[in-house]
Amino acid sequence: MTAGTLLLATAFAGEKDRDAIRYDSAMRALYGSSQVRAQRFADQRIVTLKIHRVAQHDNLDQGDLLAPDRADFFARVWVNGQQYKTRNFSWDDGNPKWIIRAPISGNTAVVRLQLMDDDGGLEERDDHVDINKYPQEKDLVFTYNAATGKITGDLMGTRGAWITSAGGGDDDKGRIVLSIQ
Repeated sequence: MTAGTLLLATAFAGEKDRDAIRYDSAMRALYGSSQVRAQRFADQRIVTLKIHRVAQHDNLDQGDLLAPDRADFFARVWVNGQQYKTRNFSWDDGNPKWIIRAPISGNTAVVRLQLMDDDGGLEERDDHVDINKYPQEKDLVFTYNAATGKITGDLMGTRGAWITSAGGGDDDKGRIVLSIQ
């Protein structure tokens, strides 16, 4: 699929279709179209991480002088070392409808999830939101086994179950609700 074909195909596709077209194009570019490379493509699994809710517990923008400011959440997610970033969600508590789809080889996905508050403007750095119950740990790091459906690490659960995590002993505490399959 050429870049022009990809652009044309994604222009007329829905959001889920565009993701599938981009994924298919990326896999073809990575592995080519030979029979051996096609087998590698067939061995790939897609892991889907859904973030259902984000909320601030602490006022993340309490130093703003002009007016009260809503949190501008975004997430950085690493799946087996590959980084993904979500769009901004400007509510103190709500459903961002973030969905991250990541290809993995084999059955195991190591996931690192970081929730941030985009400060932009005059502030020089974004707030790193604490969503881990353990002191001095703000990010969540967990392993998902696609064969068994078990989630272990900073989160414990099973495939498809909604899991909640809230910040513990650090500043800029928040809450996140997610599922993975």
